[in-house]
Amino acid sequence: MSVQLTLDGEAVHLDNLTVSVSANFADEDASGKSSQAITAETGTKPVELKVTGRLSYTNERQAVRLVELSRQKATDGSRHAFRIGNATARVVKCRLAKFAGQLSLTEQTTLHAWQVSFTLREVKSVAEQQEQRSQNTQAFDQALAQSEGASL
Repeated sequence: MSVQLTLDGEAVHLDNLTVSVSANFADEDASGKSSQAITAETGTKPVELKVTGRLSYTNERQAVRLVELSRQKATDGSRHAFRIGNATARVVKCRLAKFAGQLSLTEQTTLHAWQVSFTLREVKSVAEQQEQRSQNTQAFDQALAQSEGASL
């Protein structure tokens, strides 16, 4: 079986593994009471990776480990951000993500397996990094303008 998903380099072994991406391009209606279709863009939101697959009852150890990973905390107490290894994640340039929403393991008694699903939400996205750089540049420019004004 080939590994299709890794979290911080640790393989997640699921049968029939599927990773789907959803990207939300937020906007608001700016047309007021008119019938025009004018919208105001409100930013690019983090992508979400929806992971589904099946895990045999004989592989209870992997089920336990998946639950442990989902509960893993960073030193500041927030959920841990995992480095993602997956072809679909690479396509959308999703490198870091945290567990979000819910992790579900549903018994499939006729298959002697759990149906597994969970969501990983991107952190430190490309859009977020660009926005942060822009804010840093603006703050630097303002500080520079203030220091130049003070020296005159």
